[in-house]
Amino acid sequence: MDSNENPFLVTLRLPITGSSIITIVLISVNVFCLFVPWLTGLDLNLKILLTVCAVLSLCYLLYKYRITVSTERVAELILGSGDDWQVKMVNGGVHKAILDDSRFVHPLLTIILLRYGPHKEYFIFTADNIENDLFRRLRVRLRFKVNDEQSSDSMQ
Repeated sequence: MDSNENPFLVTLRLPITGSSIITIVLISVNVFCLFVPWLTGLDLNLKILLTVCAVLSLCYLLYKYRITVSTERVAELILGSGDDWQVKMVNGGVHKAILDDSRFVHPLLTIILLRYGPHKEYFIFTADNIENDLFRRLRVRLRFKVNDEQSSDSMQ
């Protein structure tokens, strides 16, 4: 790296792993929803319908987080020095991606929406699924986009 380069503009490689916090919260809420209808005075048919919905949701979560082993799953996000995004798949394929304006950046949680090919996918980063320094660099890069700074510099 050149001594004149900004250290925050180096390429970031963001491994995609599941957040244990989000998984625990989702599974806990679904298990809670299994029992709540039976503690109320609702009609029996409505209790059964709500329980079936909770079971289906729990089965989907277990399928999505634990059972799915697909070659079309995202393995890594790559943020280049010019705010250009790439999505690297488990099978080794790489797609160019576009960062959507729909994003949330906070010191405890960062959510971004990337469009690549025909896909549109949200990526959630928390302090437990990415190392702290990488998480901090990602937040800074998302708050202060390089392309915005370059376009404002060229106007002056």
